[in-house]
Amino acid sequence: MSLEHYPVQLLSDDGETIDGVWAFDDEIEDCCLSLQYSGKKIVITEIDYFEAMCRIREELEKENLRPLSYGASRNVFPSEMSRDMGDATLAYRTTLGLQGKMSDLVFIFATGGDVEPVTVSEQKQFHDEWFKSLELSQR
Repeated sequence: MSLEHYPVQLLSDDGETIDGVWAFDDEIEDCCLSLQYSGKKIVITEIDYFEAMCRIREELEKENLRPLSYGASRNVFPSEMSRDMGDATLAYRTTLGLQGKMSDLVFIFATGGDVEPVTVSEQKQFHDEWFKSLELSQR
């Protein structure tokens, strides 16, 4: 058993942060992700870890909390290949009009100064805008 733990801070609407921990076992077939914070625990099993993180984020949104993780950042989204073959623990930092490069890959449970935590729907909306911007840049 290879249970992995990654610390995360959860940002509230009023700017306060709460400490939490992402946890998952990368050796089991199912993508079961948990988040522990403030004496609570959310556990979700999904088709990949990015999708599991999205479902957990939807639960956090009810409490006006957003994780300061790349997987919750406005401009981060996994490729279809990452989702199909790699459990989507890696995702691309995207820039409108530019194709993702290997140097743009980030670990969804990591954090950095460029993380812009948003809701699941805001992240999906940016991803759709990015995808459209690629089509326009290729014309």
